[in-house]
Amino acid sequence: MRRKQRVPLPPHLFLHRAALAESCGWRWSLGGSRRLALLHTSKIRALPRPSCQEERSNKLPRAFAQQTRISMGKLISKGRRRREARVVMLGLDLAGKSTLLYRLKSSRAMETCPTVGFNVESLRTPCGLPFTLWDVGGQSSLRASWPHYLEDTNILLFVLDSTDTARLPEALEALEEALDHPSLAGVPVLLLANKQEVPGAMAPAELGQRLQRGRLMGHPWVLRGCSALTGQGLQEALGVLGELLRGAGQRCTSLVGPAERRQALG
Repeated sequence: MRRKQRVPLPPHLFLHRAALAESCGWRWSLGGSRRLALLHTSKIRALPRPSCQEERSNKLPRAFAQQTRISMGKLISKGRRRREARVVMLGLDLAGKSTLLYRLKSSRAMETCPTVGFNVESLRTPCGLPFTLWDVGGQSSLRASWPHYLEDTNILLFVLDSTDTARLPEALEALEEALDHPSLAGVPVLLLANKQEVPGAMAPAELGQRLQRGRLMGHPWVLRGCSALTGQGLQEALGVLGELLRGAGQRCTSLVGPAERRQALG
């Protein structure tokens, strides 16, 4: 039996139904079958296709169609402006990534356990720039999944344990492997030397000397000392993150010294 050919939905009817959907408060999306899908809470409903007679009879004025196109364009552009920057936080296990994440979110230290998978929170820089921070588990068995989190990354945040000098070569090797991902080409890197409150921790200057090599040299990068436990240096680190997100042309009110800004902006 020969399958009946479906008639495409004319543009004027699509605009008409999109306008009705928008006026009723529905969120709309265009499916692969050229039907306007209306999304309401957990249900999805698609408007039925009109008959050939309905397509010929329902013709809208050109002015209304143009106005509806403008309205839909504003809706799409508004959605694009709301897209938050994506910051991915990597590092070895026990480096303090999750403690750092929840200190930034709640301004207090929280007891955490090693992350299996990831944690994610929406945050803001001191400049008011919104971003999503992804905290990815750093156990050796989980590092093979790191590339799956690096697509569309705006900033790579890598956390180093300043007290664990024995695993520092392993941390630098993990950083090199992450920077080898094609999605991170030219992406700025913010390195945080965590646990600075512990006596005997490596100073950021000492760590910085060991970082002057490898793929990191092909990226704008900043190294800052901090303590996720006490909150020391975290606001300054967020200031650097704001500088990196905005770029050299649009700088926020600086919480960063001139030397760090020069290094941040390359």
